[in-house]
Amino acid sequence: MTQPLYIDISASNPPLTDWAAYKAWSKQGDGVSRVKIKVTEGTGYVSAANHIAMAQQVGIDSIIYYHYARPDLNPTWSGAQAEVNFFRAHLPSLRPADFVSLDYEGFPGVPDGPWLPDWAWDWLHLFSGDAHFPALHTMLYSYLDFITRKLQYSPLASWPLELAQYNANKTSSPVPSAPAPWSAATMAAWQYTDHQAGVPGVVGYVDSNVWLHPVAAVPTPPAIDVPGAIADLQAALKKLGA
Repeated sequence: MTQPLYIDISASNPPLTDWAAYKAWSKQGDGVSRVKIKVTEGTGYVSAANHIAMAQQVGIDSIIYYHYARPDLNPTWSGAQAEVNFFRAHLPSLRPADFVSLDYEGFPGVPDGPWLPDWAWDWLHLFSGDAHFPALHTMLYSYLDFITRKLQYSPLASWPLELAQYNANKTSSPVPSAPAPWSAATMAAWQYTDHQAGVPGVVGYVDSNVWLHPVAAVPTPPAIDVPGAIADLQAALKKLGA
């Protein structure tokens, strides 16, 4: 069976000009059409394109809405909450088949020190709770080297992973192993290329992903992010001179 494929859309990607043709292409794998759309970045950038309206109008079955994290601009728990609030303010009503993804990969030209694993945990946990959205449909996106360096934090496996890992040929086979702390059962998708050509409805090269399978084995996230909560409390007490 053809693998279920979908593409990313943001201002940095070529425009999608024929949504009906794209929808038919994306449905080939498992009968479900998908697309991933950037909504916001940090607390100051909103995607200006009308991608969401077009995806809804043509009837894309499953839309993955994503937020690009900027903990360098909005650190600590309060920064994660501010970014959750900003994302939710520009997010349409979510359907049962839709997903949300946190893009957590650093920022060009900025040292990656602020991209702490518990900041990502805070964002995912806050969004799932504030939006009453299931953890199974709230994912984290990152690339292999960044995960290895920055995200070796077992609580993050409470949310499914979208793994970016390009092989030499940038083709969709074979599927790579899931990096720790995730497993094959908790890896929902794999971005195998940023250079996909020949996608109907798109002129130029585009990020392309394989949808692997529904994730049903992620553990229930704990109610409190203990490391992050303690760090934020200590910082607050320090400011107060305690």
